[in-house]
Amino acid sequence: MSRRLHRLISGLLCAALIFTVFPAALAAEGEEALAGEIPQTEEVLSAPAPAAEPEALVPAAERFTLGPVVQVNPLYRDVVTEEELYALTAESAAAMAQADPMDVPASDYVRTIEEAGAQLRAQMKARQSPATVYFCTATPFVDKDARWGYIFDAAVEHTGEPTEGDYLRWQYGGWGGGAEGYSSGGLCYYALIYNIPYYTTEAQEKTVDAELPAVLDSLDLPGRDDYGKIRAIYDWLCQNVVYDDEHRNITSYKLQYTAYAALHDRTAVCQGYAVLFYRMLLTAGVDARIITGQGGRWPDLLQSGCHLGRLLVERPVRTGGRLVPPGGDGFYGPGQYPCAGREI
Repeated sequence: MSRRLHRLISGLLCAALIFTVFPAALAAEGEEALAGEIPQTEEVLSAPAPAAEPEALVPAAERFTLGPVVQVNPLYRDVVTEEELYALTAESAAAMAQADPMDVPASDYVRTIEEAGAQLRAQMKARQSPATVYFCTATPFVDKDARWGYIFDAAVEHTGEPTEGDYLRWQYGGWGGGAEGYSSGGLCYYALIYNIPYYTTEAQEKTVDAELPAVLDSLDLPGRDDYGKIRAIYDWLCQNVVYDDEHRNITSYKLQYTAYAALHDRTAVCQGYAVLFYRMLLTAGVDARIITGQGGRWPDLLQSGCHLGRLLVERPVRTGGRLVPPGGDGFYGPGQYPCAGREI
C-alpha cells in the first residue's frame, strides 16, 4: 500500500511540473514572435520618412504637334511671300524642341482669345521672336485653325496705347508658326509658337522711345486743342521727314516702312510716315487709327466718336503738306469711317 501511494504521489508531481513549465515556455516563445513583428517605439520615431512621390503638373494622356501655319500681313502682300514665312517654321521646330509644354504649370495657361492676345502683345512689344502663347481649351485645334489668327488679331487690336494697336499691326511682315501640346482631363494644353519678322529691333524701338519726347516737347503741345496738336505734328512731319526714294523698290530694306526710319533717319515711305504720325498723335492724347488703301496710308483721327478728318502722308513734301478733305459721301471705305464735315 505504501509503495502504490508513493507511485501515485510521484505521478501527480510530474504532471504538475509539466503543466507549470510548458505554458511559460509557450508564453516566452510568443513574446519573442511579437517582438519580431512590432518594432519598438524608439525605432519608429527614429526611422527615416519615405521619400515623397514627385507631383506631376498634369498627367498627360496624349501629346501632339501642330503646324506649320503662316499668315502674311495683308499690307505687305507685295513684299513678303508665304514661302518666306514657311521657312520660319524651322525656327518654330527648334523653339518647340527647347520648350516642353508639360514643363509649364497648368495655371500659366490662359483660357480666352483676349488673354492669349495679351500674352502675345507683350512679347511683340519687346520684338521677341519666336513668341510663345500658352493656351488651354476644351476644343482641340484643327489644321490651320482660325484661332491662330484670332489670337494674333487680339494682340494687335487698337488699345489707345501709342506702342500697341496699329503701331504693332503695320510693322511686321507676317508670321509663321507651329505648336506642341498635350491633352489631360478633357482639356488641351498648347504652346503656340509665333515666328514674326519684325521690321525693327528692340534696340531700334528703344531709340524711338528716347528720341520722341524731345520732338514732341519742341512742338509746345500742352494747352492746344486736338486740331492744334494734329496740325503741329503734321507740319513737323512735312518739314523734317523726306520720302525714301532710295529704297522705294528695294523690298528687302524693311526699315523704310517704320516709325524708326521716319524719326531717326528722317526718311521713310508712306507706312513709316503713318506709323510715326499714329504714335505721335496717341502720345499727345489724340486718338487715331491707320487706314490702308491704294496710294497711301492715312492716320484716321478720332474725336468724340466721329472722325475729324484724314491726313495724306503719301509723299507729303511733294504735295506741300496737302490735307485731304472729307469724302464726297461722308465716308471713307465701305461705310466704316465717317468723315467730319470740316476740312483740316
